[in-house]
Amino acid sequence: MQRFSAVLLSFSLLLPAAAFAQEEAEVYAPDVNETPRFSKPGFYAISPTVSYVTIPNFVLDGFFSRHTGMWEGDAVNLSYGLSWSYSLPDAYEISATVQQTSMATADGYWLEKGDRVEEADWTTNDLSMLSVETQFHWLTGLSGDGRTQLAYGFGLGVAKVSGQFKKYDLNVVECDDWSPADRLSTDPSLLDRCFTADGSPAFVIDNQGNPKVVVEDKIPPVVPILSASIGLRQEISENAVLGLDMGIRAPQGLFVGLSAGYQWPQGE
Repeated sequence: MQRFSAVLLSFSLLLPAAAFAQEEAEVYAPDVNETPRFSKPGFYAISPTVSYVTIPNFVLDGFFSRHTGMWEGDAVNLSYGLSWSYSLPDAYEISATVQQTSMATADGYWLEKGDRVEEADWTTNDLSMLSVETQFHWLTGLSGDGRTQLAYGFGLGVAKVSGQFKKYDLNVVECDDWSPADRLSTDPSLLDRCFTADGSPAFVIDNQGNPKVVVEDKIPPVVPILSASIGLRQEISENAVLGLDMGIRAPQGLFVGLSAGYQWPQGE
């Protein structure tokens, strides 16, 4: 009987202590079933963006037997922008982006495929586009805490084209050792011999001593934008998120872009 009383006394002391410990655990222990912050719906974000942009040479090769590229010589083509977005993690992301994109190519001879080399033009190009685009991405969680999301989708927009694509007529007289047959040839390597003694391109010069130049007029002032992309969203802190996107944006070409954004939950 004394042992039974001792057991009851022990339980009478242990039960309040256990209850207190349970209350402490409920206050301080994390809830393992709590949904990670990034997986909770309704996040706004504003993000500066920068992208590498190019139309690959193999694409231009389909239309021109000789041309320059978007990352040759002094040509550097980047896109800078600002994006506003609303995301519902593990569901979707909607964004609106304003971007300034360079579309320049290095100075050099261009010759359309199938044309005679005497029809080649020396070209300069400082084209750029100011675009507004709306994008829709589906989001799929890649990590258990929901902080890493796969993003894939499409975009639609419009761009204003600025700058000029100038074409200077070739002066075949300056082309070294060209025969009459060479002028009728379609071999673009012949253009390597079309430079003056000081290394300048062989322009046709008008009566005022200026190069004869034509500004390409087939480039519309406003063009539609259509894009498709895939990328990642990575939350690195409570209010900071990084983005990586790659894909195609017609007519600008292929792109790889980075963004660093400030995000906040809906309602704050």
